[in-house]
Amino acid sequence: MTRRFKIISSLSALICLYSYGAALTSTHSCNSEICNVFSISKTQMSVMFMFLYLGFFFASVLMGSVGDKKGKLPIICLGTVVIIVGSLILPWTKNLLLGMVAMACIGLGGGACETCVTGYIGDTWKGKRRNTMMNFNQTAFGFGAFSGPVISGFFMRYLGGYRGAFLTVASVALCGAIVVALCLLRNQEKPSALTEDKVQRTPWIMLLRDKWILGILLCLMLYMGVESGFSEWVSVYYEDVFGMDGDVATQSVGIFWLGLTLGSLVFGILSKRLEREKMVIASVVAVIVCWIVWYVKIIPVAYVGSFWVGFFLGPVFGTILGMGTEKFPRHSGAVTSILFGGGYIGGAFFPALIGINADRFGVVYGICIVPILVMALLFIFSTLIRTEKEK
Repeated sequence: MTRRFKIISSLSALICLYSYGAALTSTHSCNSEICNVFSISKTQMSVMFMFLYLGFFFASVLMGSVGDKKGKLPIICLGTVVIIVGSLILPWTKNLLLGMVAMACIGLGGGACETCVTGYIGDTWKGKRRNTMMNFNQTAFGFGAFSGPVISGFFMRYLGGYRGAFLTVASVALCGAIVVALCLLRNQEKPSALTEDKVQRTPWIMLLRDKWILGILLCLMLYMGVESGFSEWVSVYYEDVFGMDGDVATQSVGIFWLGLTLGSLVFGILSKRLEREKMVIASVVAVIVCWIVWYVKIIPVAYVGSFWVGFFLGPVFGTILGMGTEKFPRHSGAVTSILFGGGYIGGAFFPALIGINADRFGVVYGICIVPILVMALLFIFSTLIRTEKEK
């Protein structure tokens, strides 16, 4: 694989990942508007998000191992096409069943895309550059996740709906899929499970019994509960607590993802100089402090707190994921699928729990699940690292 091919293929894969991030948070930021269009409650909206995250889970579990054996670039291309299908269906229907299908398509495509993009970046880049690129991987996703609410807010303010936002996301995804398809024609990717022209079988039982992988998986479940729970319900919180209009509340999701994007970028650059375990622990502690600031019911303070919650979350996902995938390089796709799959179970369950509690007790109390998850993440990650060092 030539260096030029590495760079072009990695950038094209990151464009696809960007499009998934934009599609995902467009659904988050349009939470209230989707509820209104489909005439559903917050609990029913949580079920729609569960379809998205369960779609991600199944695609991630199925496609990680396939990517190891057949190559990750074809799966990235296929996943991006499925994202496009979901992004085209959702804004053109008011039928709840079709809406769930559209959300599932975004999740299925995202699961295939994000799992294999992450695995491909890990396979392609080695040494300290690998950790940096894994954080840049999160930066690409985060930048897409920041763009989604901005694009959605623009279309809701000036065109009165979110249809154009999803069409814009689908257009970017199409560009990424085309470039990846062109890279496929060069045929320079060697599947990671291919050795001496033989494909290694995926040792699923061994991987699923590995205590290190299980510990990392649990951390990612909690992380996804924090990231998705905050992102999905922050706009509803701003509408209910501060009485903001829908398009203004939508931008609050963008502020969170802007912070997360910059955090992953900054810490990705600094990761060559910082001990990654200490970096994660310090970041998680900072998230708890910033969430307390965000919870103060003063609009400017809440906006600032939202940014810094995202900023310190930025390096957590990519760093923890990189720690989990480096142990079995020949099965990076399978390990990534296990970690992503488990992580997105947390992304499906915990935000849904927030929605259920928001219907019962109000979103102000429902969203308090987020700091509980952060503290649990801090405890489990610290325990995992301490146990590993004692061996």
